[in-house]
Amino acid sequence: MDSLTKTVSRSIRRRVALALVICTVGVSGVFAQDHSLILNTSHPDRVTAIRYDERTDTVVTAGRDGTVRFWNRDTGNLIRTIRFSDLPITQVVLHPTRPVFAAVESDGSRRHRVTIWNYDTGRPIVERLLDDAPIHLAFSPQGRFLAYSMPRFQSMEFLDATTGRVLPYFRSGHGIVTFFTIAGSEARVMTYIPSSGTIIYRDIPSGNEVQRARTRTNLQHMVVLSDRRHAAAVAGTELIVLDILNGSVVDSTRLGRIHSLAVDPVSDEIGVFLEETGRTVYTQYAFSGGRLSLRYTPDRAIPTTPTATRFIRDDIFLGYEDGDIVYFPRFAREKRDFALNRVRPVTAIAYADKNLYLGTPDGLISLESDVFAFTPVRRTDIPHVTYVTDREIDLPFPGSPSLTSVADGRILAWSDTTSELFAIDRYGVYPTPVTTNDRITELKPYADSALVTERNGQIRFLDLNTGAAELEVTSTGTNTAVYLDHSVVVGKNATATALDSALLRIDGRTGETITMPTPSFLVFDVEYDIARNQLFTVGLEDRRGSIETVLYMHRGENLDTVRAVTSYPREDLSANIAIDRLTSNVYFAAGRRDIAIWDGLRVRTLPPSGHVPRTVHVLRNLVYTLNFDGSVSVWTRETDRHVMNFYLLADGNWAAITAEGYFAASAGVPNSTFTLIRGRRPVLLESLRLFVGS
Repeated sequence: MDSLTKTVSRSIRRRVALALVICTVGVSGVFAQDHSLILNTSHPDRVTAIRYDERTDTVVTAGRDGTVRFWNRDTGNLIRTIRFSDLPITQVVLHPTRPVFAAVESDGSRRHRVTIWNYDTGRPIVERLLDDAPIHLAFSPQGRFLAYSMPRFQSMEFLDATTGRVLPYFRSGHGIVTFFTIAGSEARVMTYIPSSGTIIYRDIPSGNEVQRARTRTNLQHMVVLSDRRHAAAVAGTELIVLDILNGSVVDSTRLGRIHSLAVDPVSDEIGVFLEETGRTVYTQYAFSGGRLSLRYTPDRAIPTTPTATRFIRDDIFLGYEDGDIVYFPRFAREKRDFALNRVRPVTAIAYADKNLYLGTPDGLISLESDVFAFTPVRRTDIPHVTYVTDREIDLPFPGSPSLTSVADGRILAWSDTTSELFAIDRYGVYPTPVTTNDRITELKPYADSALVTERNGQIRFLDLNTGAAELEVTSTGTNTAVYLDHSVVVGKNATATALDSALLRIDGRTGETITMPTPSFLVFDVEYDIARNQLFTVGLEDRRGSIETVLYMHRGENLDTVRAVTSYPREDLSANIAIDRLTSNVYFAAGRRDIAIWDGLRVRTLPPSGHVPRTVHVLRNLVYTLNFDGSVSVWTRETDRHVMNFYLLADGNWAAITAEGYFAASAGVPNSTFTLIRGRRPVLLESLRLFVGS
């Protein structure tokens, strides 16, 4: 075996006694659909919010992965994951009396939503598109409405918490509000405008001013204390407590660079996170009798700066950039783990010779199994597994690889850190003769050649064995391209020139550029079905003032007949398509909906996997999606049956949960990695394990 490929200690051939998806006794029978299994893992990315539901003693967290997760406060076990967004969730608040939460979804630039969800039913109550991300979000104390402030002069907006109807409050602008708190009667609201340092009390229905006070400008991290008269805030390098009725500063202490605050809702103790050189320091203050006093500082610094904080009972909970959640019991000197990110996210996928290659942010894993070489004989067949071998592959470049398979059974790998292209087989990793002048933004294989698109707009059709260019064109601003008989079809932004189209066809021999009809003003994925002479594109279209992501079919002798196949009623620049070369079925992944399939006559959807898909891939007889939470979902291509959700784990192991609620895992994975949500019939977790590595 090549020195660049190493078989790690866990990578032994694992003979298994049962099928991965179905076994001869009971897998689809007694317990099916009567329980559910959850991988007991935290967010695979930044934790953005931590909340506490006192009624159910449940910790609720939100993350950049687009999920809201519910945890048992005492055991740290994951109870439920609601995967509902293809955008990062930046804020979440809980309804005071009902199983409802509201969330802000935002990519930080173009796409923003406020959504209210019922987490018992798992269904949204309302979804509202916004021009910008809200600054502050809160349910009213009795839960009748949701309020949020926007970064504009007419800042405050109100939604009915049951129907989502926009309430006719605050019709005139009053300045940008960065913090507000609503009275228990729900009749008045206190708003803080940082530019002027003004605290204004207003009547909610009319928006009329009732009272105002001046305080310091540009206060941050404001939190109202339990007496509803005082608030903690940050003023530059100071921790202050102010009287929110008259605006006066009651007490303050200069601490340094303050990153964030957390206030215990029972004791009013204030946790302060300070950024010092190379470390984060935590201190805790008490406010009593009009004075701030230091309670304690742990002996050791916080490992890194938290991305979310919350007092829960007597403990301070911290969320981190890597998804981990820890807590400090009151007066404890050491942190304790609450929920750890177990998932090693899968970011790229390819298949060759019974091997599934999975790219991750820090490398490449190969899984060899007969399940990936599944060949159905009857339509009722589903994949079985008799062995799994996994190995870690060393790549000659750092970071996350991009992958694709080619006709000769090799895998091609590249990254945005190198101008070289590498080939992988079961024996090792080898450089190819192909080199580029700039970073590769897209590579599509065609037998022994590949169409390579570079960041500089250069598009070349290259022989993979010699590196020679059979065709070369340049198109500035190219997002995607496809090869068509000595020409290249290019998707890009439409420009205000004579060639004002987002879809172009460039003749590789003459250089002639022809505009192709498309309703899109931006095209970012193109695929060609040679069997039916049909081109499929994904682009953005302005439909009566609403931007939608649309899958188009182009056909006819010159591909000039355009038809919209299906659409996602939002903007999603990560939407993509995959074509099944055997059936010509087109798979379309967009937004948070299920995968759509166009079979030439109608659109259907794959059964839901419980995960939000990022990209879709047809690899031999299975359909895969790489999901926003780092998992991989698998369906049979022949019958659309959902097979399993698969996870690479951060400790080098792997795990899979079948659609029937059973699990398989490598030998190093304990049962505690899974949470069993029991149904009506009694069932033991161990009885749901399909096999154990030996």
